[in-house]
Amino acid sequence: MMKIISDMILCVFLNYHIICVFSAAQIRFPANTEIIG
Repeated sequence: MMKIISDMILCVFLNYHIICVFSAAQIRFPANTEIIG
């Protein structure tokens, strides 16, 4: 039972990390292109 819960928590943390990385890249990318352009 604990293994299932820990797997679920790990999955949520990984998904959250991936979402954070993608959103941060999307926020940063237009700003970088504006600075360069």
